[in-house]
Amino acid sequence: MRRKVWILFSLLITILLSGCGSSKDNESKSEEEKFNTQIAKNVASNYMNALMTNNIDEAKKNLDTSIIEKTKIESKSNLTLAGWKIDDSTEIGKASLFKIKTSKIMKDRPYSLVEEYKVKVSKKDEEYKIQDISTTESQETFKENNTIRIRQKDNVKTSLVVDMGGIPNYAYPKTDGAKIERIETPKSEFGIMTLAYSGSKLALSTKGNGKSYVAIITIDDSMQTQGGKGGGGGEEEGGDSSSKPSKSGPREIPIGKKLSSIDLVNDDIELINFSKTEKFLCVQYKNQEGKYIKLYNSESSEIKSKELDDKFPKSRYNINFVRFEEESLVFEVNGKGNGEENGRYKLDLKDFKIDKV
Repeated sequence: MRRKVWILFSLLITILLSGCGSSKDNESKSEEEKFNTQIAKNVASNYMNALMTNNIDEAKKNLDTSIIEKTKIESKSNLTLAGWKIDDSTEIGKASLFKIKTSKIMKDRPYSLVEEYKVKVSKKDEEYKIQDISTTESQETFKENNTIRIRQKDNVKTSLVVDMGGIPNYAYPKTDGAKIERIETPKSEFGIMTLAYSGSKLALSTKGNGKSYVAIITIDDSMQTQGGKGGGGGEEEGGDSSSKPSKSGPREIPIGKKLSSIDLVNDDIELINFSKTEKFLCVQYKNQEGKYIKLYNSESSEIKSKELDDKFPKSRYNINFVRFEEESLVFEVNGKGNGEENGRYKLDLKDFKIDKV
């Protein structure tokens, strides 16, 4: 009798143990089959970073074959993707939908575009790939008759942001810490500009007589929704319009409500870009000696790149903007002489310390 009980007890233990093992295997398999939102986010981020460097082959590595088969680039655009930020994300089963705000500019004329991407990343056979991409134009700014105008989405009407009369005649360069002497600002023409992702700020530049001036204009959203007096918006992709402003009638009221001077330099400007939080502004400068960047607080206009200036003086290094990340500014350093440090670095946007990538 005891033997029978022992046999039954042994069988019961065996069944229980095998059941537990099966349960653990199922749990492990279930974990593997779960959709990983972070991996999906990395795929979307890799795609946008590849577009920033115009590396089409690298961008295609993140696409599903169904999109690649439908993609044929007929001609090269003169728009440059200057920056991007993930604005929102939603998980739907084995897929994530990311809303990504992008900032696009032209480097040869005053033009800026904020465009929203909707990027769907799905998991298919253990691989995470982009299955669908759609875009919506949010805002664009462009030069027309030496004024800067803005268009909301697909509106026909445009609004005046600022004209040369709205640019201050004098400003202090950041090199004048004691605020001893205001210098005349260049007002020959507008230069490179960029919209903030929110569309509430416009960083623009003016140039002339070998100088460049940078400022941030805060845009009045209430006037923007009302629309301006009209206008076709210039030539294709934001060129100058041949139409002349009317000499009669009341002057159009600009929707730019506040102008903050950022800097005044004796160099050219190649790029202006807001951080993802819009708290900082990076400007890429160029002169006969090379290239360098400066980081400013977009609200106070205070320079925040002193650590960078001390470690990599522009007399010894060429410094190129790469991109903003969530909490850092990535830049490329190339020494002008033998034995200088080269490579890619990050400037932390909290403590402003520099680390090599």
